[in-house]
Amino acid sequence: MIEFIEEHIETLHISTLAEFIDTAAIGQKRTSASKALVYLPGGKQSGVVFKGPYEWPKRAQLVVNTIFRAKLFGTHWAGACRVTQPVVVRFCENERYPTPPPCQVYFRMMHVVYRGGEYEGTYENIIGESQPRLVADKSKQGFMEFSKYLQEFETPPSKTQYDVAMRALVHFMHRAICYPVVGDSALRNVLVCTNSSGISPVGIDYEENRTGGDKARAEEEACNVFTMMCGNRLWGRADIERLSGVLLERKEQILVHLRSIDLVWDKVEATLFDHGFTETQRKNAMENMQRRFNVMIRMVREFSAPPPPPVRKQRKRKAASAIITDDDNNEEQE
Repeated sequence: MIEFIEEHIETLHISTLAEFIDTAAIGQKRTSASKALVYLPGGKQSGVVFKGPYEWPKRAQLVVNTIFRAKLFGTHWAGACRVTQPVVVRFCENERYPTPPPCQVYFRMMHVVYRGGEYEGTYENIIGESQPRLVADKSKQGFMEFSKYLQEFETPPSKTQYDVAMRALVHFMHRAICYPVVGDSALRNVLVCTNSSGISPVGIDYEENRTGGDKARAEEEACNVFTMMCGNRLWGRADIERLSGVLLERKEQILVHLRSIDLVWDKVEATLFDHGFTETQRKNAMENMQRRFNVMIRMVREFSAPPPPPVRKQRKRKAASAIITDDDNNEEQE
């Protein structure tokens, strides 16, 4: 696995990264110091985006999973959303003699809709950054998050809105069938882009794995199609109702997209092998993907109405006692 990345990793001079970051805007704020940042091209830079850093080889599994998923979603299961296609890059003082591990690597990819010029946004403090950085306004970059796009649905939706939402739905199904299952299933991880060729959805942020293990996956598979897609990242009721309408309207087309997966399992397994997954990992991944594929096909075929509202887990709170008496010494105080 590590050998696969070492063979495909690109090495650039450290000054390339420094010059880029100097003029870059930030795609979104960090929630912790361990989270990667998205550096957007600024000034006279090209439309290239860097995301990172990731500790190498400590995050080897994440890096390889990401490259594998890019191949899966962008090639073998293509036809729904296009997806970002990352290249692994490291920056060193000497390009001919790269810094040996441990080191840091980044994903380099093209901006989904690069239009040049300066970004609009606000300067904010970013965890891990010494100075405030410009956090770019997503709505000013030529795309909107899919959650926002759903809010603008007409009644009834237009053909374009049905088309875009159907392709996004298929992409979320792909993320749920893939194994390990993609972690972040928030609707914002599909961007709806507008350019000269029209309106198209793009899948992003598919690096992390879904938490919960086999028990959580079994619970998803025993529930409904939306639970499988969103996992523990619950979607809003209004969003599910709109997407249910899309699923009912475009069910046959969605099934055609999904059934095409059944024709390329040999290519999927070969890609796992090429990316350095062990025999045990390959067997586990293939068994889980084929099972989840069959469950997804059945759920889509049988879908007839929006599912009931999801049950949100409530945090247990201790009851506060207003008056504590000698006879009531079993009550807890807060």
